[in-house]
Amino acid sequence: MVMRKYFRIIAVISGVVLAVVPVWADNGAGTCSFTFLKLGMDARSVALGEAFTAFVDNATATYWNPAGLARVSCNHITGTYLNYIAGIQSGYLGYALPLWENSGLGIGITYFDYGKIQETTPDNPTGQGLGEYGASDFSASLAYAKRLGQFYLGIGLKGIYSKIHDYSAHAIACDLGVQCELFANKLLIGLAGRNLGIQTGAFIEEKANLPLDIEFGLGYRLFDRSLLLALDVGKPMDNRFNFQTGIEYCLKKILLFRLGYRSLGSDLKSDSDLDILAGVSTGIGVRAKNFLIDYAFIPFNELGNTHRISFSMEFGSVRQRSSKKPSVDHYKKAEEYRKNELWAEAAAEYEKVVSSDAGNVMVYSWLGYCYYKLGNKDKAITAYEKALEIDPDNETVKKSLKILKGK
Repeated sequence: MVMRKYFRIIAVISGVVLAVVPVWADNGAGTCSFTFLKLGMDARSVALGEAFTAFVDNATATYWNPAGLARVSCNHITGTYLNYIAGIQSGYLGYALPLWENSGLGIGITYFDYGKIQETTPDNPTGQGLGEYGASDFSASLAYAKRLGQFYLGIGLKGIYSKIHDYSAHAIACDLGVQCELFANKLLIGLAGRNLGIQTGAFIEEKANLPLDIEFGLGYRLFDRSLLLALDVGKPMDNRFNFQTGIEYCLKKILLFRLGYRSLGSDLKSDSDLDILAGVSTGIGVRAKNFLIDYAFIPFNELGNTHRISFSMEFGSVRQRSSKKPSVDHYKKAEEYRKNELWAEAAAEYEKVVSSDAGNVMVYSWLGYCYYKLGNKDKAITAYEKALEIDPDNETVKKSLKILKGK
């Protein structure tokens, strides 16, 4: 029955993809504006070939898949600097905040600075004596996500602005996303539609389409979450079907090694010795407590190489997230019973909290402890495993499970 339910979920998500993709499958290349929205930003995702739709669960979810904000377990802030080709400078700043009722809120800001460009005219193609002008792009996003059973649903709104010389253009867009975790959170499924919107102001007169893109992603965790395999399949509005794939290995929870590939990288081939690297990306991450520094290297064949550096910080804890408001009374009763060592009564009240889908790590941990005190080992293990699904790195829960299972 469980397997049948899981396959039904997968079938629903796949059906949405098959129904929506043909809407823009026949659009040709070069039909979109605000193309900077198509460029991946943070170092981790880019090192993984941008195969990030299924398992993004941090502040970059406002960029990749807003559904991931519902899986954020604590406050998360990240910043990225990009040294792009042709002297282009770019950056991204994002913040994610866990909210009530298994939901999350995120904000993200992206900018591109193209530096100084020599002004030219048909009569003066060299631009001698004409001076220089600047060009830049900017977008700001606000996104919200909520968990509904095994699904995480998200929506994001963004404002977009571009300027070239004395001309400017602007647009508004929406991002939609869904994620699902199956088989004890080992298999992850994601679907995201990005940049669904309209151009509200053109550079001169004619307006163009936004770079609408839909991505379907899969991710799988192995070896106690130390190895991650990821695959995305997508269809941008202005390009062909493509895929992205990546692999990440975590060593001792400190060093992370990444390798990725994007099929669209084949467009960079130029019959040179460097063609073998077209579409390849690689990177490394270093974690120290709640801090993470990521680096990504992406070769662009004869155009040169790009380097991305991201800095992330987590603060607060999933234990600090409150339960649903309707369960506050049950939670207060449970705490009172527990403090008075009335384990059966406390367990009953904790069960009422989690039955309303308001459980967090702390609730499930205390529920497991109550069952342990009552001598119900099986229910205690189940409660602690639920806690570990929410916070896989919680050492206290891991130790409790290890003791209960006699390992």
